[in-house]
Amino acid sequence: MRKSLRPFAFLVVSIIVFCIGLAGVNSQAQAADATQFNAGEIISDANFYDSDSMTAAEVQTFLNAKVPTCKPQLDSDPSSIVCLKNYTATTVAKSKDSYCNGYTGGVKQTAAQIIDGVARSCGVSQKVLLVLLQKENGLVTHVDPSPWRYTTAMGFGCPDTAACNSQYYGFFNQTYAAARQYKLYKANPSDYQYRIGNNSIYWSPTLSCGSSVVKIVNQATAGLYNYTPYQPNKAALEAGYGTGNSCSSYGNRNFFLYYSDWFGSPTGTPAPSTVGRTYYFSNSLTSSVASSVVVYGAATDAVYSGDWNGDGKDTLVVRRGNVYYFKDSLTGGQADETLVYGKDSDVLLIGDWNGDGKDTLAVRRGNVYYFKDSLTGGQADETLVYGKATDDVVVGDWNGDGKDTLAVRRGGTYYFKNSLTGGVADGSFAYGKPSDVVLVGDWNGDGKDTLAVRRGGTYYFKNSLTGSGEADEVLVYGRSTDSVLVGDWDGNGTDTLAVRR
Repeated sequence: MRKSLRPFAFLVVSIIVFCIGLAGVNSQAQAADATQFNAGEIISDANFYDSDSMTAAEVQTFLNAKVPTCKPQLDSDPSSIVCLKNYTATTVAKSKDSYCNGYTGGVKQTAAQIIDGVARSCGVSQKVLLVLLQKENGLVTHVDPSPWRYTTAMGFGCPDTAACNSQYYGFFNQTYAAARQYKLYKANPSDYQYRIGNNSIYWSPTLSCGSSVVKIVNQATAGLYNYTPYQPNKAALEAGYGTGNSCSSYGNRNFFLYYSDWFGSPTGTPAPSTVGRTYYFSNSLTSSVASSVVVYGAATDAVYSGDWNGDGKDTLVVRRGNVYYFKDSLTGGQADETLVYGKDSDVLLIGDWNGDGKDTLAVRRGNVYYFKDSLTGGQADETLVYGKATDDVVVGDWNGDGKDTLAVRRGGTYYFKNSLTGGVADGSFAYGKPSDVVLVGDWNGDGKDTLAVRRGGTYYFKNSLTGSGEADEVLVYGRSTDSVLVGDWDGNGTDTLAVRR
């Protein structure tokens, strides 16, 4: 932490970062214009305290891009070098208080997971933590960071007049302590030197260089000055990422530049949150690790999966009322096709009703079902009455003929039809508990859909609709609070899971 009494060490650290630029830190694109720096509003509160600004997966992708190749050979002790994208640490237990929600200790996490976890615990932006790590120790872009950079990653607990406080040593401790400190500034502004309003702020640790009055307009900016108590002078701003003159300081200038180059304007409108619209796809029923991550749609969307173009791979569709937005690949961005069908109040079902290899829609109204054989609007191609209006309904290809049909669930018993006709069920099967969440998929690639039940974050799979009620396979995946989807995401003929956060 850069307290107001900590002048000289900050200047030295900043100059060191510049000097090692060619050897240890990737060069900056210098897209941002430092002369646009606003001393009174370095960053908006909305951006600074946006703890949904990135997911852990997005932080990891960001770190990977910043240092595509680590270069430990540049250090005299290559075996000690770990780049931030590969760094892991064991977390330390932190109790919940008025500033942060605490943290579970004893868990080995990547740097990306720690950055995301601390951001969410303390209500500080993941983007801000990344910029602070860069500003303080150049960790984000360093290709051969020495261990000491992690020991004092955020400069927290390192006053000018004494040695660093060892209780704050370590990447996790430093990140958590720094994030929490900014929440302390926010909660108790009158306890700190720099506050919203007019403040006299020095240009550098050399007090003879003088100061000027800065009208701080928001708490985030006040916090930055309490952590690093200097403002850049004209020479520092005109130098971009370079060195100004003997009265220059660089910490808050660099915060502005890094944030601007990496994430856009620090005072602009925050990007839409990815919470509730991030999907973690798994291509295996034996691994708890996602194979890919996609952001799509809005957090308020209803989301379904299906093979819309017949390529053998399931993708997403989001529903907004009676309008459907289809994707033909597991990517974000604009929908590949849009369709209006049915009513806002309809219950939606998805399946390949005619065996052509493409999934389409059906809507349910009570115990009446209206099927479409193409992704077009208009009248239903087929109508069916089946079961009771109070039944839960699932869809699957129960006999492997390539056509999806219905099953109704009453408690823990399922009544299957092998054709889109009414009447008596063709078979029944009891599995799980009435309280279970039920999923349908072809778990073993035999061409027949069967059941799985979910209890929290644990899934119990059956590979047939006969035999005992014991699961054939059990998998723990995601969190108990996740929404879950089923699909063949990679086209290998086997259905697996995806979770939505």
